[in-house]
Amino acid sequence: MSKIRSKKNDLLNYFICNHKDLSAQYIKDCETFLINLGNKKKKFKGGHNRSNLFITALKKSNRL
Repeated sequence: MSKIRSKKNDLLNYFICNHKDLSAQYIKDCETFLINLGNKKKKFKGGHNRSNLFITALKKSNRL
């Protein structure tokens, strides 16, 4: 099966499609965006909550 075409700055396919069907660059860009978003959130709120679990898992998996 061919790769699914994804628009830049559109996270929908990241969440609803199988990652095997997405391009590696698209996945990397989405994860980078989510990590940066998490880092910005920590600057304003501090502390950990449930929303940071996804960001923490990405950092630990060293996918970037």
